[in-house]
Amino acid sequence: MSAMRAARLVLLLLAAEGKKAAATHAAFKDSAITQLCEIGTNLAKAPAVALAKYKVLTGATTAARAAEMLSNQAAASAAGENTSTLFKAIALAASECGAKATQAIQTLGPIAATAALTGGKVAGGISEMAELLRQTSYKSSAASNYCLGTHTAPTHASKLSELGCPSFEDITLPDDVAYDDTVISATGFEKLIPGSIKQTGAAATKCVFLKGGADTSSVLWRENQPRGIKIMAGFVDLAPHETANSEAATMATLNSGTTNGWFPAATGNAAKTAFNTARELNEFSTDN
Repeated sequence: MSAMRAARLVLLLLAAEGKKAAATHAAFKDSAITQLCEIGTNLAKAPAVALAKYKVLTGATTAARAAEMLSNQAAASAAGENTSTLFKAIALAASECGAKATQAIQTLGPIAATAALTGGKVAGGISEMAELLRQTSYKSSAASNYCLGTHTAPTHASKLSELGCPSFEDITLPDDVAYDDTVISATGFEKLIPGSIKQTGAAATKCVFLKGGADTSSVLWRENQPRGIKIMAGFVDLAPHETANSEAATMATLNSGTTNGWFPAATGNAAKTAFNTARELNEFSTDN
């Protein structure tokens, strides 16, 4: 996140000083960013998904306590021993049901917290970078210099939510309390299209973002070919390059690769970790 903010600062300083480099490198595909925004929107649902499950379980504990109390009262006032025994059995079953629901709530807590933490971080990382690209590219009139759009025109998104990303200003829980299983499925982030997200055609020379440089103030990157650059919470790998058409921006292969519905070896990979925690929360059963 700090690297992205540093990139924003450099771009602003370059613009302010009139040193913005010639736009000789590729813009990013807006379709790729909207795919990531949809993922971010789904991952950000974790608190709402968890709350919905919590309400089901607390409702079950309340109902179980009420059933236990009423059954014990009925057993105490029953005229016959058989009837009393029956109500006691019902009370015992209700007590066991309540205990299971209470245990489920305790189990849900850490799962929900982890999904909310990882999902929120990844969604925020996606949104922050998407907003940077959007702000550097959007204008109401035609533009010849942009970093996000189609192969012929800059993005038409006048605000972040128009890319499908969660808005920074909206802090309310979403009404939809379920993950979209066409976005987060058993196989991975199903709609994600891996591979290059550089625009082609006229947009291949519209953006300075992927231009490397030999430690000069007129370009963003200090090196001709910096390595290991990741943005969008790790979904996108960058390979800036001094020479036009030699740069790369690649969407990671995360639409597949799961084993039994989970990404193996997810440690250190924010995207895979967020997927796994979302799946764990989604699969958590409230049946009792």
